[in-house]
Amino acid sequence: ATTTTCMPTMWADAGFVPRGPYDLIVCNPPYISTGRLSSDRAGLLDHEPREAFDGGPYGLTIHQRVLKEALPHATLVGFPLREASPAIVQGASAVGLRTRAIPVQGPADLESFFSALRAAKVDAVLFPNIPWANANEEHIAAEALKNRLPLVATWRNFARSGALMSY
Repeated sequence: ATTTTCMPTMWADAGFVPRGPYDLIVCNPPYISTGRLSSDRAGLLDHEPREAFDGGPYGLTIHQRVLKEALPHATLVGFPLREASPAIVQGASAVGLRTRAIPVQGPADLESFFSALRAAKVDAVLFPNIPWANANEEHIAAEALKNRLPLVATWRNFARSGALMSY
């Protein structure tokens, strides 16, 4: 028999998600950086509480926490950036993760990017919203699957293509 349990909650309640295990989490976690909520996105706070939008310094705080919950033995996460910003490093560190930034100029670099991740022995990859990523979600997800790396990435189509989680 299949059982479905729905547990509506706010991220701020009890500090995080109730203990699992879970087969599926459906959510719209906060993803806007704290800085943007104080500037060009400030109008959002006219109708909703800050907790609904504030994703921390880089907008990935909840995603890093969910990644660590899903992969409790993970210690190193790769990013397709020249260098992980201090906010990414700080957020990852807060949940017991280290970061490894590997430069990627565009889709032509994906195979070498994933080879470098594998050589660095990362436990997962977090792919932020960079301009060319959405148009290449299937290629990115296929490379992650081929390299047996859990992937957290933008937009729900990434999850459809095989990512562990999308936001």
